[in-house]
Amino acid sequence: MTDQTKWGIPEVQTRNKIKKHQDDNFNAAVKASKALTRLNLSHLIHRLEKVLKDKEEIYEREAKERADKKISSRD
Repeated sequence: MTDQTKWGIPEVQTRNKIKKHQDDNFNAAVKASKALTRLNLSHLIHRLEKVLKDKEEIYEREAKERADKKISSRD
């Protein structure tokens, strides 16, 4: 059994839980998508493209804010 007092064990467990949750969500989405009609699959694809675009914009904005914060902290 792994020594639970070692440094980093809780962080690894948290990352594993997050990954499992994401995998479960993905598998549920794939399973649900199999029940959709062709038209609804097309609508789903368009909606997912919009969600992806929105997420990318958020990530870019957050990355820019972090970069600006690093630059301002150096001053």
